[in-house]
Amino acid sequence: MTVMYEEIQEEPEAIRKTINENADKIKKVIDQIKNSSLVFITGSGTSYNAALILNYTLLENGIRSVAMTSSEYTENIVRNMKGTITNIIFSQSGESSDAISNLKLSKKYGFTVIGITNEKESQLFMESDHPILTHAGKEKSIAATKSHAAQVAVSMLMDYSLRNDKKLVEDLDHLCSGIEKIFSLTEQIRLLSSEIHNKVVFLGSEKSYPVALEGGLKFKETTGLITESYPTREYFHGPIHRLDRETTIIWLTEGSLPNKKIMEKLEELSGEIITIGNGEAVLKFNEEKPFQKVFNSLVFIQLLANFKAVSMGLDPDHPSNLNKVVRW
Repeated sequence: MTVMYEEIQEEPEAIRKTINENADKIKKVIDQIKNSSLVFITGSGTSYNAALILNYTLLENGIRSVAMTSSEYTENIVRNMKGTITNIIFSQSGESSDAISNLKLSKKYGFTVIGITNEKESQLFMESDHPILTHAGKEKSIAATKSHAAQVAVSMLMDYSLRNDKKLVEDLDHLCSGIEKIFSLTEQIRLLSSEIHNKVVFLGSEKSYPVALEGGLKFKETTGLITESYPTREYFHGPIHRLDRETTIIWLTEGSLPNKKIMEKLEELSGEIITIGNGEAVLKFNEEKPFQKVFNSLVFIQLLANFKAVSMGLDPDHPSNLNKVVRW
C-alpha cells in the first residue's frame, strides 16, 4: 500500500476539519474580498489548480478576480494597479520561493494578503494579513492529494459564505459520504488504471477544467506518462489533431449526458474514453452540487494515478526530480 493511497483515504477528514476550523473566521476574509477592486489568486503546481477553482468560484459570485501562476505574478503586472487590491496566495508549505516572492511583492505595493497554507509556522501564514490554515495534517507523499483537497475545501467555504448558503453542514456531510462511495470502487479503479494508454488527455469545463489540469499533473508526477489537459471544447481547436488510438481520454462531462457530437468524435479517434460525471459515465454520480462533482472527480483521478504508477512498477510517493517544497 502506498502512502499516497493512504493520504487519499484521509481526504474526507481533511475537508471536514478545514471547513469546520475556518467557518467562524471566514467572514473577515469575505468582507475583504467583497471590498476589493481586484483579487489576484496565485499558486504553483497543484496550488495553482486550487487557485483556478477559487477563481471560478469568485467570478460566479460577481467578484473581479484573476488567477495566475505564482512565478508570473511580477512587478510588471502589479505596479500600476489602483484601488483596493487583494492577493490570495495558495501554498501547501507556505515556504516556496515563488509564494514568498508574491507575499513580499504584494506587501511592497500595499495589497492585502490572504495566505492559504497547510503549515502554521510558515512565513506565509505568519506574515499574511488574513492567514487561513488548511487542516490536512502532515503529507508525506511528494504528490499532493489531501493537501490539495483541503485547499479546495477553502474555496467551498468561501462559496457558501458569499452566497449566504445555510446548508453547508448538511452538504458537507453529503459530500464526505460521496467521497466514501468512491473509495468503495477501489478495485474497479485499480483494474481501469491498468488499461490506460501511455498518452492521456484530460478534458473538463468550468470548475472541472482545473480538476482536469490536476489530473494531468498528477499523472505526470506519478507515472511520467505524456499528458495534456484542456477545456473540453477548446480541445477541438487544434490539439485534437494529435489524438490517436494510443491515447486515453479522461473526460469530466457536463450536464445530464455527455455531448453526443463530442463523444462520437472522441470515440472515432481515441483508443479509450473514461467519462466522469452524470448519466452514462464510467464513474457515475448524479450530483447538482458543483463541489461534490469537483471532489468526486478529484479523488477518482488521484486513485487512478496512484494505481497506474503501481502497475508500472513505480513509486508514486517518491517521483524522481521532485521535492515537496520548491526553493530557488
